[in-house]
Amino acid sequence: MKKLIAPFFVIVIAVAAGIGLYEHSHPYVSPTPVPSASATPQLTDITYPGQDGTDALTLLQAGHRVEVKQYSFGPLVTSIDGLANTASKAWLFYVNGAEASVGAKDYVSKSSDRLEWRYLPVSQ
Repeated sequence: MKKLIAPFFVIVIAVAAGIGLYEHSHPYVSPTPVPSASATPQLTDITYPGQDGTDALTLLQAGHRVEVKQYSFGPLVTSIDGLANTASKAWLFYVNGAEASVGAKDYVSKSSDRLEWRYLPVSQ
């Protein structure tokens, strides 16, 4: 029996050493996750053309899921396509590259306008 145990341990040690050498020469690399087909990138910059006589909010709502909150000064966009304003980031409205001086509902666009919403850090 003792004669069988010694060769058994030699085999176990040799196999373990062989596995160790193989692992060392072929390090494990974790697979790169593949995004699912249903995953869509979240938009943080939305640009669309103006339309003579139509306000910017109505045009935004025509192409996106938009949530607004009503205030005394008018509606404020709080979420676009499920991406909501937070304490650190919010949707900001731009007209022809400049931050708008009025709300999107109050801005009556022209067909030459480039309207844009950017999801940006807000100043504290």
